[in-house]
This record gives sequence, structure tokens and C-alpha cells, in this order.
Amino acid sequence: MTVTVYVPCDSSAIALGADDVAQAITQQAQQRGVAINLKRNGSRGMFSLEPLVEVATPNGRIAYGPVDVDDVASLFDADFLNGGAHKLLHGLTEQIPFLKNQERLTFMRIGVTDPVSIEDYLAHEGYVGLRRAITLSAPDIVQEVLDSGLRGRGGAAFPTGIKWKTVLNTASATKYVVCNADEGDSGTFSDRMVMENDPLMLIEGMTIAGIAVGATQGYIYVRSEYPHAIAALNKAIQAAYANGFLGRQICGSGFHFDLEVRKGAGSYVCGISDLGKNQLNFVNRQKGSGTRMLLELILAKNHIDPNQINGYDTTELTHSAVAAFIASGMAEVGFGVQTAAQRFGLDFIPLVRERYFLALSLAALNDPVMQHVISVLQSAEYREEVNRLAGYDATETGKILSISEIFNR
Repeated sequence: MTVTVYVPCDSSAIALGADDVAQAITQQAQQRGVAINLKRNGSRGMFSLEPLVEVATPNGRIAYGPVDVDDVASLFDADFLNGGAHKLLHGLTEQIPFLKNQERLTFMRIGVTDPVSIEDYLAHEGYVGLRRAITLSAPDIVQEVLDSGLRGRGGAAFPTGIKWKTVLNTASATKYVVCNADEGDSGTFSDRMVMENDPLMLIEGMTIAGIAVGATQGYIYVRSEYPHAIAALNKAIQAAYANGFLGRQICGSGFHFDLEVRKGAGSYVCGISDLGKNQLNFVNRQKGSGTRMLLELILAKNHIDPNQINGYDTTELTHSAVAAFIASGMAEVGFGVQTAAQRFGLDFIPLVRERYFLALSLAALNDPVMQHVISVLQSAEYREEVNRLAGYDATETGKILSISEIFNR
């Protein structure tokens, strides 16, 4: 008989060794010829017991923790797959004092299910709300939210129904649903736990909101410091699309809602327009450089005054120097290429694609040295090396064009 073993995939549990414990349990089971089904669930929030390993038994899930890699062999020796006695045994998970008297609402699935499994989500009341919403009119959905008394979870506790009703009654050809998941307040991690451990709940809620207010596109803005949340959200969104809960004809209805994750680059920076809004320290390229001229064109197009950007006159001579300046903490943002940002472990927001040209006269084109250079540029080996660099595309490298062909493309 195959036994199901649960090991959390929450980032806090991972920081305490959950991935290593999961691997050790799998290896021990293989070595002992024991059939197990290892599932990665969310954390129940008892971080003092993480990694908390649970085993499904006929009487319920049995908890052991905190489990270290060195404890795994002794757990198997103690027959933990059948709830055997061990120094780390806590009995039935639901009877642990921390959990026993709780009534979980927002966190009802967290710690119980595989966060990105549609099957688990459906088995635990998932998409019940969306299936009902598509049978109601938009005003009826909004009225139910108003009648429920549901409020925002921020400090203002603003009534959710009033927000939805305002958007519903606003005439617009295009509407959006935006989730601000930056969670910038120090010491607050409830949003992170929801995104990592029950992302489909957020996805379902945003889909219902879209149907209620007439929006067809949603965005989840997540801070870059939440890589596990971003990964979980993207996997869950893919699963929702694959099972007909996002996209066109949701659940066979006439409703359409698309959703994507947008990773913030810190300090609420999402694009060029934020440079003039936030009190950020900027590092620029030197005057006369192509990068500086390109930036000036982009700023002018977006009606941004360079004088409003802190540090605009702070300059470095290379892309790598700009990235190093930011990585050292002397600035929060700069303007440069993706390769340099990746090299220094920085976030990167694509703004524009730039083409590079080697200009020469027709007479020089037939020079033997130049012919050798061109042959190198056109070689498969050179293009392969260039394509290894983040942000570069060497598909047309070495192609010979006239000035008129360049500007007419």
C-alpha cells in the first residue's frame, strides 16, 4: 500500500531544510523498498515545528517535527509511515494545541493541500464560488459581496463591495483587476503565505472580481523578494488555464479573463514613469553615450523631466559599472542592458530593444581583414556565443544592409 507523506514547500520551511528532508525521505523509501507518495503541501504556520512532516493514516494525518535530515532514518525505523512512536511525534496534526481551537477561513487549505494542484483545490471547495458567480448577473455578484460585509485586509478595512460597485458602474471599454501583493510593511507575511500556499484562491477571487466588474485582464504585482510566491503563482495560473478556469469561455461560460504576474523591481519600480515619481537614487551613463541618448529620447517621449530624477547626473562609463553601482547599494535603479543586470543579480525591466550596427564604406567592405570579420560575425559559433548572453538575439548578426534598408525596415 502506498502511503502519502507531506513535506511543506513554503519558503520558511525550505529555509529550515524542507527540500533536503523531502529528498532524504524519498531516498530512504527507495532504499527500503517502501512505496510512498511524497506531496509538497503548504506550511500550517507553526514554524517552530518546521519542517513539519505529516503522514496520512486511516485516523488522519500524523505530524512529526521539526524534522532534520539526520532524523529521517530513525523515523523509518520507528515505522512513522504507520504513525509509529518517535521523539518528534506530535500525534494528529489537527489536535496540536496551536491548531486545535482555530477556525481557519482564509487559511483553510493552507498546509492541507498541494498549492498548485487543481485536483487538491477542487477537492477542498475550490472554484465553488466561481462556478456560482458565472450563473449570476454582475450586479447580483456585487450585491452579494456588499451584503457579506467583506472588507479589505489593509489598515483602512474598506468595504470590498463598494470598490466593486464603483468599478462596475464606471463606463469604460477596458477594465482591469490589479492585486498589489508587494506587502512592503515590515513583519507582515500573510500575503506571502497565501500566494505560496494557496495561490489558486487568489486566482479564483480575482476571476470572480473580473466577472463582477466587467474586467477581462488581471495583474498580480509581486515584490522581487518573493521568488517562491512568484513561482507558485505562475504554476497555478498555468494550471488554471489548462483546466478552463482562466482565458476564454471560463468553465464553459461566455466570460473571459486573463491573468499574469508582474514582478516588481523594488521600491514600486515597474517602468520608466516611476523614475520621476519615487524618491529613488538613479545612476546614469555618461553624456554622449548611446545609452544616455536613448534614455533622453525615452524620457522626452514620456514627458519626464530629467531634473526630477535623483542622481541623474551621477554617471558611470559602462553597463557593468552601472550594474555594480546598484549592486553595491549606492543607487536603486539605473538604465542599461540585461546581461549586466543578470551578472550582478539585479532585477531587470525590459523597455526597448536596441539594434547595433557596424558602419563602413563600400570600399572597406571588400577589404580582406573586414571580410574575415564578417565571416566571424556570420558563423554559427559566434551567434551561439552571443545568444548565450541574456537579452541578446544574434539571428541577423553579420547581415549586410544599406543605410536605406536599415531605416526602411
